[in-house]
Amino acid sequence: MKQSKGTAIYVPAIVLLVLVFCTHTTVAAASARDNTPVAWWKFDKGQDRAAADSASGIQDEILGFFKYVKGTSGDALRFDGYSTVLRRKANNAPKLGKSFSIEAWVAFQAYPWGMCAIVGQCQTQDVQYAKRTRGSSPPQHDPAAGYYFAADARGRIHLQVFVNGKWTQCQSEDRIGLLEWAHIAGTYDAVKGLTIYINGTKSGSTPAKGNVMFASDLDLLVGRNHSKRRPANPVGSIVPSLYSFDGYIDEVKIHDRALTPGQIDKTYEATKPAGETGMEFRKLPTEPAGPAPFGAYYTNIKFHETWDALRREGAHPDVVVLFDNMPWRFIFWRGSGFIPFWVTENNIWYTNEFNETWPPVDQPNVYEPMSDKQTRTSHVRIIENTDARVVIHWRYALVNTLYQIAYEDPLTGWGDWADEYDIIYPDGVGIRKQKVWTSRTDQPHEFQESIVLSAPGTRPEDNIEPGAFTVMNMDGKMYTYSFANGPPEPPSSPQSEDPFGAQVAFVKELAYPNIQIVNTKSKARSFLIVSDSPFDAPWPVFAKVDGPLHFPYTHGRINWEHCMFTWWNHWPVAQIPSDGRTAYDPDRVSHTAVSNWFWKEYESTPDSQVKISMHGLTEKHPTELATLARSWLRAPKLFNRSRGFSNKGYDQAQRAYVFECHDPDEKEGMRFELPASDEQPLVNPAFLIKNWGNDDITLEVNRQPIERGKALRYGYVQTPTGADLVIWIELEETKHTDIRISPKDD
Repeated sequence: MKQSKGTAIYVPAIVLLVLVFCTHTTVAAASARDNTPVAWWKFDKGQDRAAADSASGIQDEILGFFKYVKGTSGDALRFDGYSTVLRRKANNAPKLGKSFSIEAWVAFQAYPWGMCAIVGQCQTQDVQYAKRTRGSSPPQHDPAAGYYFAADARGRIHLQVFVNGKWTQCQSEDRIGLLEWAHIAGTYDAVKGLTIYINGTKSGSTPAKGNVMFASDLDLLVGRNHSKRRPANPVGSIVPSLYSFDGYIDEVKIHDRALTPGQIDKTYEATKPAGETGMEFRKLPTEPAGPAPFGAYYTNIKFHETWDALRREGAHPDVVVLFDNMPWRFIFWRGSGFIPFWVTENNIWYTNEFNETWPPVDQPNVYEPMSDKQTRTSHVRIIENTDARVVIHWRYALVNTLYQIAYEDPLTGWGDWADEYDIIYPDGVGIRKQKVWTSRTDQPHEFQESIVLSAPGTRPEDNIEPGAFTVMNMDGKMYTYSFANGPPEPPSSPQSEDPFGAQVAFVKELAYPNIQIVNTKSKARSFLIVSDSPFDAPWPVFAKVDGPLHFPYTHGRINWEHCMFTWWNHWPVAQIPSDGRTAYDPDRVSHTAVSNWFWKEYESTPDSQVKISMHGLTEKHPTELATLARSWLRAPKLFNRSRGFSNKGYDQAQRAYVFECHDPDEKEGMRFELPASDEQPLVNPAFLIKNWGNDDITLEVNRQPIERGKALRYGYVQTPTGADLVIWIELEETKHTDIRISPKDD
């Protein structure tokens, strides 16, 4: 029957009930679909190298080193910062529409080296290295399709998409802290554009309209970029590298719609973890540690599970020297490229650096063992190991981050190599002999730089006093360089157009100091003593000077608003191919340079340069180092009163008086005199008697017998033709001293 206009329509109650029910069911179903992600990785433990996508049931491959850890709900996946990645093959990747959202829970162990994907399906173009530069890196080539949900080197979150023919980017206004859980979300709305949320709150947006062009032929990656990217904050050459997220990732979801602010906040509140991450900052190694029997030990020094798993070394790659009466260590560790460190009682690490050069070639141009991240050309071995001393040999090539060796000789194919011998005595004093082999002795080669490490969780100011280092001459005149009010300048010379000239003038005014103490926040502090002789300074002064030169390490590289000192983290431990990267946060092991020293060569040939120095740790007042310096650089002349032994003189490169026994089968006792004085003191002298044999000894000082033990230490170095005797005596004298050494009667 046709219904007349204005006539009421009668609908049975049962029909209304069905309509209401159907409408409610349809809305509920739509709502359920809206809240159901198209991909959802919970990272609860499953198969060893597979993570289940609970939305699709697909098992996705996990590559690299990873570990399941406690997550926000159930388990999470720990990424190692270099190799870990979850890969969804392209043909199984979610097919997204005009709008989409990505969310996850993350916790940074360390901030990424540069932009690093949380979830990404885009391809950046590979780039070659850039020449040495400072500041921000040149722009990366933008992808031509896809999306990128990522974190940067300061803990900010980014969402980037290819829309309307261009790569469009959005960055969060807020940073995420270290070692803490944070919920992150990024949405793209085809009308409103890109928005980023951190912990349920909007933190950045970029307007955009249109459909995203997806990279459907690429795999979807979680926790790692598709291709190499340039690290952030460079101060050196910029070589692209692959790296991954460093920390925990949990509850990764991808939605095929743009979630609303209310939905994101609700998800954050509903999934907020009840506890902390359980993370701690990585620590510089503390073992093995002394006191322990004095000597050198092969060992494997562990750093952190994620870093250790990357390495390919056996049980004995490292060497450590321990002392029986001091909690100090002298360490050659592969984490530093075997660059040796003195380690204080409270685990502050200090080194005098290595040989370094900078060929003017069109390639990454810092050539040094810092660049040898995998210790391909660097190795260490124990040469002597007796009660009296240990001798360690460290050999390395001067390489850049591409493993090219400096100054390759066209005639021989050899480039720059270095041999270092460290002779360490029981008093914690070492002699360092550095020899660089090079066909270009006319080019600058650095031999020393004073460097202090900062462990994760600490800044340079936590480990170094504002008055970073003290210099002194052998007369006790001293000066401390303070960084408290900015990079230090020579106090008697205003800043000039020639800062080297101003510094040289100040050094001359100080009467050319040759002793340094680095003022770390520890009881024991590192010292350096070099020759006080005049020398030709080829770099940076290019002049003949009356004594050694030193320079506070500034060179325009201190960002005073950020840190009191230079602060870098491209070394040690770092595995990216970088020879310079500014640190802005205490998330990684980092290093600080405070000074450079230049002094007279010990030896030179047409293809080599040799320098020696004295180094170690001390708890004594700086003025006592002047006495030690005089005992080494002004050692008393020895007068030999023995038959059957020839006196080879004092060898500064060993800190030892050297003899040779002519006939070990007929040898009698030795007697010699040392006319010590205030200007030529004896401080813990050492003696090397070649061809002595293995006979035990008795020893007298000024006719007083010294028993073997803390004050008298000796040992034997076996050679192909016999054995040499090495003796060390705990003795300080400024008067005439008579010493007798005899074979002990059986």
